[in-house]
Amino acid sequence: MTEFIPFASGQGGHGIAWTPDEREVWVNDGGMPDVHVFDMNASPPQELRLVAVSHVPHWITFSINGRFAYVAGRKGSEDVTDVIDVPTYQRVSSLGPSEDLLEVDFADGSLVAVGNQFGIGRITSPAT
Repeated sequence: MTEFIPFASGQGGHGIAWTPDEREVWVNDGGMPDVHVFDMNASPPQELRLVAVSHVPHWITFSINGRFAYVAGRKGSEDVTDVIDVPTYQRVSSLGPSEDLLEVDFADGSLVAVGNQFGIGRITSPAT
C-alpha cells in the first residue's frame, strides 16, 4: 500500500525514519526547522506532532532501543545533531555536526548490538 500524506505545514524533506517499534514515522521538513511525526497505526497515517529542532534537518537516526532520535543537518554543514527524547518529543542535547552515526552497545563487557545511521542494526548474543 502506498499513501501520499501531505504535511500539515512546511515542505517535503530528505530524511525519513521509522521508530524501531514501527509505530511512528519521522520525516524531516525540507524548509523549516521541524520534524513531522506520523502515527502509522492510523489508516491513513495521521500527523501526530511537529518536533522543533535547531536547524533545517536533513537526516534522522534512532537509537537501537528507540529512546533517542538524532536529527542531523546537511552533510558538511556546521549544524549540530540534535538529540530528541522520543517519548517526550523534546530536544535534550546536541552532538557535533555529523549525520554519520554508529551505535555500539556493550553489556557486562560484551558487545550486544551495533546499529548505523541507515537503521541497519545487528543484535548479537553476549559471549558465554
